[in-house]
Amino acid sequence: MGCGKFPNIEAIFLAQFHPDLGPIVRLSVPEGAVELDEDRGYSGSNGIAKGDDDSNSRLAEGSVVSLSNSSSNLGFFHGGEQLVEVVELIKRPIQPKVSTATRSDKIDFNAIQALVIPKLPLFERLVTVNTGRFKIMCYPISIVGNYARNALIFNMCFAFDIKADTKCFGPVVKRVGCLLKELEISSGLLSGSGGERPLMLMMRQLVTNLNDHGECQIELDLSDFSQFMASTGISIKLFPYYGSPQEIEPYHVPIRTIDFEMVRVKSAQTVNQADIADD
Repeated sequence: MGCGKFPNIEAIFLAQFHPDLGPIVRLSVPEGAVELDEDRGYSGSNGIAKGDDDSNSRLAEGSVVSLSNSSSNLGFFHGGEQLVEVVELIKRPIQPKVSTATRSDKIDFNAIQALVIPKLPLFERLVTVNTGRFKIMCYPISIVGNYARNALIFNMCFAFDIKADTKCFGPVVKRVGCLLKELEISSGLLSGSGGERPLMLMMRQLVTNLNDHGECQIELDLSDFSQFMASTGISIKLFPYYGSPQEIEPYHVPIRTIDFEMVRVKSAQTVNQADIADD
């Protein structure tokens, strides 16, 4: 377990759709937390992990996918917020194969990339994928604009132990995704050059501070991107998750069976008689 009753973050990685390479892992904390099949390797000298070009590539055998509806409004969230009922889908490949993540104890990007960089229906929805020994929570974002393929698609993914109860992280994962969307729209943080440094700083502080303290205050220097956002502060805090209260039936509610006013009068008379007897 992480800080108190909150689960530990095993890793964070930023996935993105590259216009030439397809789905890639741009950054990860810790470095090397995401691994590919041996026959795929890494692209270029930047150590960018590249997946299959086909975004419809199959999921690893037995991968469990959980989806929940969620709006894209940026705001504050609390643990008591009721999460939408989860729909579970199980998808199996035509030719099952052993996952690299299982062999090397790392996250197999090829096994989950179809949901990390998904199709349109899954954008801005909270997605949970079980693969290997990991549970991946993410909130995929697509920004339509003046980009190479008319859209920027990215996803900040949080990895936990597969047995962890991660309900309390739902609002945090969504908030981080919405914050990155706002930072990209206002300053071009993800699409501009030099964004790796502030992004890596943000990811490291998220892992360290949320694991140790359950909250974090991140100060980003974005002066290279926008003069109006030279110093940007991000505050994130974990709250316990409380499920929906038990449904109350009419017979659970107490109903009076006596006249309370009559009881009050009789009690007052009894006290008066006692006082008279004492006198």
